[in-house]
Amino acid sequence: MREKLKILFRDGWLYLPIFVMSIYFLYRLVDQSQLLFYFPRDYVNDISSYMAQLFFLRECGFLNFCQYWYNGFISFSFTPPGWFLFALPFYYLFGDVKIATYFTMVLSFVLAFLVIYFGGKRFRLSKLQRVAFFSFMFMNALSIGSFIRLGRVHELFTWVWFLLFSFLILYYRERKLDWKSLFIIPSYSLILLSYLSIAVISSLLFLGLFIIKPKKEKILVAFYFLASSLLTSFWFVPFIKSVFVSSAIPALTQNLWLWQFRSDLILTNLAAFLFPLAFLILFYYYWSSNNKPRNEIYFFAPVVILGILYLFRLTPFIPVFRNIFPDPYLPFFLFFSLFFFFKIDYSKIDIKVVKILPFALVFLALISITINILHTPSFVVPNDKANLELEGLFSKFNGSFLMFGDYPRTIYAKAIYSYVPIYYGLSTPYGWYPELKEPSYFDTFKNLKKSDLSDCGSFIHDIKFLNTTHVIGYRETCGKFSKCNLNFLENSGNFCLYKV
Repeated sequence: MREKLKILFRDGWLYLPIFVMSIYFLYRLVDQSQLLFYFPRDYVNDISSYMAQLFFLRECGFLNFCQYWYNGFISFSFTPPGWFLFALPFYYLFGDVKIATYFTMVLSFVLAFLVIYFGGKRFRLSKLQRVAFFSFMFMNALSIGSFIRLGRVHELFTWVWFLLFSFLILYYRERKLDWKSLFIIPSYSLILLSYLSIAVISSLLFLGLFIIKPKKEKILVAFYFLASSLLTSFWFVPFIKSVFVSSAIPALTQNLWLWQFRSDLILTNLAAFLFPLAFLILFYYYWSSNNKPRNEIYFFAPVVILGILYLFRLTPFIPVFRNIFPDPYLPFFLFFSLFFFFKIDYSKIDIKVVKILPFALVFLALISITINILHTPSFVVPNDKANLELEGLFSKFNGSFLMFGDYPRTIYAKAIYSYVPIYYGLSTPYGWYPELKEPSYFDTFKNLKKSDLSDCGSFIHDIKFLNTTHVIGYRETCGKFSKCNLNFLENSGNFCLYKV
């Protein structure tokens, strides 16, 4: 009876959740394909920052001075260049940053599927289980919201190489390292070169492998880690130098969000509890049902300890880990949860638990879709009146500009600061990444926001200090510009353009 349930659960019951999640995933991917025609300018937007930097890579080069943000900065001094170098040939091929970005998004999903499909075969997962692994890993609410809607293409690209790296490490934890294990080096190198947060938590797998290997192979594991670091040193060394010069990176204790129970972080906080909890429970069943040797405990110990620390919200107090914002931890725990889930010997599990698992899978799939429907907005085409009015001002001036006013959610100032350099060649003293400047630089912006143009003298002093030549206002802000005796240039509906 149990063996029949095991076969039914692992195969037949996977069809429905895969089908439901796949349909919705394809719908969201098609909806996001409007990116091929429209540059995203709305508030739910990370992708415009990556598109801007891809443009900067083509126009300014790598580790060169770039004038478009912050009165000039060194390109990729802080941003890992992995995805950008990957996307650059497609940018040249298509000649359009939007098409290149969307193409690499789809291509990354395809590559992730191939890694899981062929990598999962090494662990004796059935074809359907491998498809289900991909579905739950990349078609869930978290992935759709982050990788598709927000457009975090650089992180999606990194998870592709994390999959390859993890499968290799998991494979060789039970086998002697041979020449094929050398592929660990490029896979981890690409993680390092693409997203440092994922590289940090991925290094725990290196640590686990180092712990369980005999002395001779420990040397090889250490070599693989050092070789990966050396391969990426062309970017990593300048990055380390920049970190020592700037105080911005150490100040970004983003993991403290786990202790901020704001309304906009409710889902993140809930996921930050459920994902590590599920991971720890599934690890217990995986280890106990398979009668794994003690080495298995030692190998997974670093990841299990991280899961416990994250579950009890202790990572914000640990150096380095406290600088990683909460989201990257979640796919990390999800990957291992899925691995354990499909490797549990269900013939040794209580039959009552086994019976409810198929229904739980369907329930999780439906909950995931429901969260997306209620919480994750669709792509916003910038054809509304406000965007069309604002567009009319960009060709009316040359120089550096800032935007002021309470804009509608279809207009996000940071997205505009990404859009205008690409299509109009204009620059701005602001941008996306605060680590590019010292914290003191942003004190001026805090003063500008706090004053709300109430003190014209301070306002003019601050914008001149920032080398701003033009300002764009919205509605009542235009009247404040006029009272401060700025030089009026143009009106466009509710928007106005003034020269400093």
